[in-house]
Amino acid sequence: AVLFALFLIDRIIHLKNGEIALQGLKGEKINLSSSLVPRSYTVLRTAFRKSFATGEDFSLLVLYALLGEQDIKEALKRLDVIPSEFALKVSVALAASRVTIDQEATFALIESILNDAYKVAVATNEKFIFPRNIFLGLLNQAHPAVSRIFNLFDLKASELREALLFSRYVNRLAGI
Repeated sequence: AVLFALFLIDRIIHLKNGEIALQGLKGEKINLSSSLVPRSYTVLRTAFRKSFATGEDFSLLVLYALLGEQDIKEALKRLDVIPSEFALKVSVALAASRVTIDQEATFALIESILNDAYKVAVATNEKFIFPRNIFLGLLNQAHPAVSRIFNLFDLKASELREALLFSRYVNRLAGI
């Protein structure tokens, strides 16, 4: 019973972590999905399913879902962008985006986003791939509708990375 209780306590402590830390990934071909925190995986899975069910653009669905994350909202505020206005522009773009879904192209896009998110996570010393890393990975894609929204608010990858990094530490230090 004590051993089971210790197991449950350990699972609760690591509930919001991925299965394998980024430092533990080795080799040429690595499975980045095992380093996603549950929230990151949920965002990608939900956007994928909704994209195929409704015909909406996958990238815009991911972007819209990520706007619900607190550190992304905080970073946008630091860059003088009102998160609700940003979300409104994304929802307008979503309403106008009815595309033919190509499953292979969507898988390739997910892989590209995760590769960029992995690079950002490693560069910022993250243990796992968080939604904020996916947000930056999405920014690095050459998707016209997403790029148009980021350009509309004059958001640059380097500035956004710094704001996200700062919001990451602000949330940790808020309880002190």
